[in-house]
Amino acid sequence: MNGLAKLAALDRTTLVRNLRPLLDAGLIKVAADEMDARQKRVCLTARGRKKVSKAMPLWESAQASVEEILGPGRINLLDDLAEMLPALR
Repeated sequence: MNGLAKLAALDRTTLVRNLRPLLDAGLIKVAADEMDARQKRVCLTARGRKKVSKAMPLWESAQASVEEILGPGRINLLDDLAEMLPALR
């Protein structure tokens, strides 16, 4: 949870509040970390992985629009997403 909060540039309380709709929708699950039970780990469910797969073309389209407006390399939504996904496994 702490690592994900850092990647998302959110404090832990805000992260938990923002994750609630994803948890309620069954897209993620929160469990104790295997190495340290005091830590919580956020994981994508099978349903969540399916949603990410469906969302990728939309992210790619959004990235293309951003690059069209701001120029290539200014903001990379796909890199940001790719950086966060491993924290959800």
